[in-house]
Amino acid sequence: MEFQPLLIKSIEKLQYQTTPGELSIQTGLPLAIVEKDLQQLAITVGGHLQVSNGGEVIYKYPSDFQNILRQKFVWLQVQEWLQRIWKVIFYLVRVSFGIVLIASVALILLSIFVLSFFNNEGDGIDLGNINLGGSGDSGGGFIWYWFDWGHDGTPRQPRRQGKKLNFLNAVYSFLFGDGNPNANLEELRWRNIGQVIRKNRGAITAEQVAPYLEDVSPYNEDHILPVLIRFNGLPEVSPVGDLVYRFPDSQTFAQQRKFKHIQPYLKEKVWKFSAASTGQMWTISLLAAVNCGGALFLGALLKGLAVKGGIIAVAASLYWIILLYAIGFIAIPIGRWMWLQWANGKIRARNQQRSQHVAQLSAGSDDLTRKLQFAEKFQAEQIITAADLAYTTEDDLLDQELDKLDQSIDPVPPLPGDRSNN
Repeated sequence: MEFQPLLIKSIEKLQYQTTPGELSIQTGLPLAIVEKDLQQLAITVGGHLQVSNGGEVIYKYPSDFQNILRQKFVWLQVQEWLQRIWKVIFYLVRVSFGIVLIASVALILLSIFVLSFFNNEGDGIDLGNINLGGSGDSGGGFIWYWFDWGHDGTPRQPRRQGKKLNFLNAVYSFLFGDGNPNANLEELRWRNIGQVIRKNRGAITAEQVAPYLEDVSPYNEDHILPVLIRFNGLPEVSPVGDLVYRFPDSQTFAQQRKFKHIQPYLKEKVWKFSAASTGQMWTISLLAAVNCGGALFLGALLKGLAVKGGIIAVAASLYWIILLYAIGFIAIPIGRWMWLQWANGKIRARNQQRSQHVAQLSAGSDDLTRKLQFAEKFQAEQIITAADLAYTTEDDLLDQELDKLDQSIDPVPPLPGDRSNN
């Protein structure tokens, strides 16, 4: 059985005690899934059920339930190790693009340098014994210096300023970007809707969740249907035909909780081209241009040339790979930039539409005011205390029944003249 990380973290934040409805609106997860996972988790880690006199169920878990899960499921430990290994692998993949770019430019320039200064006329050229290491201000040393490597061929320590990327990570960021800024958009959407329900004590209007949804029609309230399904809501009709929506499972809590900050509307983040600094992007662009231009020029020099060995033989054997890499290094960022303009235009349009729903909600028309007043009739909140519990699996059932029986029996008043109790 695999439990969602969001569910596990939220249980810890709720101090290991929660109702299904409370956890559902806290995480934004569907109530049906939350109830099933809470039951399975209680069975797995030895959690307890507490039932109130009104039939509400509270799930209570031991504070070390994550350690219990790791001990029972080896796959959790394996998963943690795989995540660590993946971070290392992904880092190596990221920096490899920068390393390949530097190596490609270095190979191209060195090859052009050799062909320009050592290529004698003739049928072929044997460059196998030429020393290209360079020293002082020679060509090889100049190239090592220009690409942020020391004259001795060892990499310099990366210079960091705040959260500035190092050069190798900046190359990957320039080429592929830094991931989707709205990867958790759905989670954020439903958590905000859950908090709107929580703030309004389990009874809302359709207009109150419109700023967090798409495809909201001014002619109907169909957009509320996914919310009702997710959080087990019920419609209520006023005498004049207004609709409000009640969420009974979201009106019972195991403890008094503080309200979380609620965004006025679901604001999507625009895509950024790269997290690299302006200086880094100019440097990478220059390297990409030199790499592509140099690859084309090197191809012209190698045409019809018979190479017997050395670095030129390496460049010749890898030429088409070098050329495709050089072209891709220019084509991918340009194509990605064009796509970002289109995608960000869509994001801004959706954000503007949601902000308009906030403005309409703030304006407070007569119809909306009437609906909000009707919704207040169904708003309620119950905090279950120990005195409200009818049963808990923490204690023996017989002991609980005897305790209730003792509490229900009135003490016998002393008989007149009986001084035994004095």
